[in-house]
Amino acid sequence: PGVVPIRVLPGPGHTLELVDTGSILETIGASPVTITIPPDAAVPFETGTLISVTQVGSGVATVQSDAGVALNGVAGGSVALDGPWSGAALTKHGPDAWVLQGALTGAVA
Repeated sequence: PGVVPIRVLPGPGHTLELVDTGSILETIGASPVTITIPPDAAVPFETGTLISVTQVGSGVATVQSDAGVALNGVAGGSVALDGPWSGAALTKHGPDAWVLQGALTGAVA
């Protein structure tokens, strides 16, 4: 409580893993970084898992869900963060269902 690990993601991609639970994932540099939410069958996150994402660099940080996984109600959806120093909170809402709230460039598509 109060102190969380910061994991730096240099890019170009990262698939969430259990060690990310409760962490802040920071994307750095000018290259785009895609963070992928895997299905429960691959990585069994508990409902209520919280992972924060911060785009530190100028490279666009995108969060996308794998096939069969819903992000904000959209199966296989994705959305980008709003720009450098923007952030969002990713929460496991239920089986293969996640919610991303924060500084996003638009709705999940």
